[in-house]
Amino acid sequence: MPTAKLHRTIGVRVGHVQVGGGAPIVVQSMTITDTADAEATANQC
Repeated sequence: MPTAKLHRTIGVRVGHVQVGGGAPIVVQSMTITDTADAEATANQC
């Protein structure tokens, strides 16, 4: 399987979160349940 080419980026801060520049990937969720519990997460709606 081919690997993706990574582009060197400049890190920036968004609020208290570092984005880019080698920072880990950040994911935001609007759920109030454990997302591993798919049924409870789906029942929030």
